[in-house]
Amino acid sequence: MKEFSAEEVIMARANCDILEALRLELNFVREAERLGFLPTLLLKRGSLFPNSPICPNFGKPNPSYPCSHCPLIDFVPADCRSESLPCQHIPLNASGETLAMIGTSSTSCTRA
Repeated sequence: MKEFSAEEVIMARANCDILEALRLELNFVREAERLGFLPTLLLKRGSLFPNSPICPNFGKPNPSYPCSHCPLIDFVPADCRSESLPCQHIPLNASGETLAMIGTSSTSCTRA
């Protein structure tokens, strides 16, 4: 399995290369699964994308970039983009299930 350096992550973000960013994310998820961390990341609300290399604030104790800088923002429904963690509202399957719905009875994002 290919390891991705911090420079590759930064380059993928800087070039807005969504395919490369998704490849990095897939590698991260596979590695988390291999190490036994994937169930924790999937079940702990708000942790999969914000705590992975695809997030512009990955590894930062204090977020300094708005979520609008995330390469996943285009996958977030327009009415969910102002949420505190918009990436948690990306539909993951044909039924429209999202990470925000895991462990809740929520069916969509909170509308202001």
